[in-house]
Amino acid sequence: MFNEYRIPGENLLSKTGDIDEQGNYVSKIKDSRKRLGASLGALSAGRANICSIGYVALSKAITIATRYSACRKQFGPEDSNEEWPVIEYQSQQYRLMPHLATAYALRIFTMWIGTENVDLTFRTIMGEDTSNKGMEIHAVSSAAKPVCTWATRDGIQECREACGGHGYLKLAGLGELRNDNDANCTYEGENNTLIQQASNWLISLRRNNANFEEISPLGSVIFLKNMDAILRTTATERCVQEALQPDSE
Repeated sequence: MFNEYRIPGENLLSKTGDIDEQGNYVSKIKDSRKRLGASLGALSAGRANICSIGYVALSKAITIATRYSACRKQFGPEDSNEEWPVIEYQSQQYRLMPHLATAYALRIFTMWIGTENVDLTFRTIMGEDTSNKGMEIHAVSSAAKPVCTWATRDGIQECREACGGHGYLKLAGLGELRNDNDANCTYEGENNTLIQQASNWLISLRRNNANFEEISPLGSVIFLKNMDAILRTTATERCVQEALQPDSE
């Protein structure tokens, strides 16, 4: 349909490159690697947004399941005629609390990467060289989208099962949450492929002995310069109490 169809030059999407009147490709970003990093910015924004969508869906699911568990009463102590809310049982807590903690973690992460992506956009508009930050956000978002969407998928399913038969009612809303999130695992990059992208970036940095402070303005991969020492490090915790400390490494 569009064979030999002519499109005016002013319609060209020329944010990182252009075509001059002689038909030659030109770009103000001479380094092809940096040019690719700048071009990937739009995809990174989409993945960051999907992480936020996943956080919202998981938060809604865990809220529904926790409130239901606090209201639904079943069984109780043998010496009492009163039934307990199912949230009081350890098995229910073990099912739901990890996903509640995950929802908090996803909120913190998505707010951070969203803020950094907005900063990247503004700096790019102002003409700054944001290629390193753009490439890093691309890698981080490629690694984060599978983590966020899979965590959301598993969390919603657990919340649905934890609500018993009520979890499958349409009015519970959990089925729609699960169906909406399923597509997030595929679009803007299929999750398994995105993990490979992030892995390839990390391997290339390590293989080329990159300047990690320069290549990682967000600090996400600076640890790689000490990789050999980290791999030789063993745990120093000697008891459960030490392992449970928040600052334990």
